Amino acid sequence: MHSRPALTVCFVALALCGASHAGPTMSFPEVSLGARPSRSFAGDLCESAETLLSVPAGQEFIVTMVTSTVEGALTYGGTWTSGTFLMQDGTIILAGKSVGPHSGVPIGHGRGRLRVEEGTTLSIRKTGGASGCGHFYLQGYFVKAGSPYRTFLGTSDVRDVFTADSGQDFIVRTVALFSREGPSHCHVYLDDRLYIHGSSWTTLDWGTYSGGFGGGGFAQGHGMLVVPAGSTLQIGPEDASHSVQCDYYIEGQYIEP
Repeated sequence: MHSRPALTVCFVALALCGASHAGPTMSFPEVSLGARPSRSFAGDLCESAETLLSVPAGQEFIVTMVTSTVEGALTYGGTWTSGTFLMQDGTIILAGKSVGPHSGVPIGHGRGRLRVEEGTTLSIRKTGGASGCGHFYLQGYFVKAGSPYRTFLGTSDVRDVFTADSGQDFIVRTVALFSREGPSHCHVYLDDRLYIHGSSWTTLDWGTYSGGFGGGGFAQGHGMLVVPAGSTLQIGPEDASHSVQCDYYIEGQYIEP
């Protein structure tokens, strides 16, 4: 794999710019200004996992973009069966229709904030689909450990997505939902209260359905849903016992109390 040092100044400038315009209530760690804080990777995407980097103690790596020629898929029974898998210590942290040629979510367009924790190893692979290898591109930058960003990937087989830490509110920026029975069957709940109805289409990534790009405001990362400290964000159909499967990719960040 080859990194591209020539892009370092550009990426650092973007990261610093984002921090300076975050607003008075946001808290961001400083960008690590050590040797080569920004990294990019490209290469063949095969069924054997490709190790990209190991994150040193005291730092985190923020993935801002992943693109792949391998089309993602919905899960089956809560298991990712085909597509591109981005992994942290072997655990899948990005997969499905959120990454692939038609992804319209922020991380497919250079606006993602996927945190890879300190002391872990980032790798990528594909499985299923067409035979042979595909191709991938990934970029990001190092920050000091303690960044406010969080991402969540999963299926509504488990309705609760996460509970915000006590003493800190969480802002959900991106919600991208995918369902075999139509996205209108998948809703967003806050403490069991219906909060975003699937029929509003704001959580739909149109690119994965129509082959184009764009989508609803939350799918494009323009959301500002506040999850109060101690509250639980949930994804699923109106009837929690229904078998509708709602795959999701969610990005957001904690804000200062």
